[in-house]
Amino acid sequence: MTPLGLAAQKGSLECVKVLVEAGANINHQPPNGSTPLIQAAHFGHEEICNFLVEAGAEVDRPNGKGTTALMRASQEGNFSIVKLLVRMGASVNSLNSELMSCLMLSCQRGHNQIVDFFCRKGANIDSQTIQVKWREERSDGWTYCTYIHN
Repeated sequence: MTPLGLAAQKGSLECVKVLVEAGANINHQPPNGSTPLIQAAHFGHEEICNFLVEAGAEVDRPNGKGTTALMRASQEGNFSIVKLLVRMGASVNSLNSELMSCLMLSCQRGHNQIVDFFCRKGANIDSQTIQVKWREERSDGWTYCTYIHN
């Protein structure tokens, strides 16, 4: 993880500002890692999310598993961040690598207020996940999965 990612994760807005002003890559994503925006959304740091988006962070940029900042905020129940990201253009119908949507992730954790919000924002209420049927570990360190639709 980069210094910017760590500062975003830990909630240090001042450090985030200093690093961005110094030229840190706001959309940097380490292998198998998450962007600073995803880190801030995951840990509930709304001011940092707002700063990063206003500074040019891509709101729908996924991590290695297809998870976006909006998905992470939805899963963790960070409603103010969910509203912020949607207002800034985040897609309510993005799917991660398991074909889980923001709506599904918030349902899974029982975040009723977020579920209602997504329903009002046009989230697909009939989407379905699919199961992993096959996995393969590769020598390059990545795990590849093939999904089978039924």
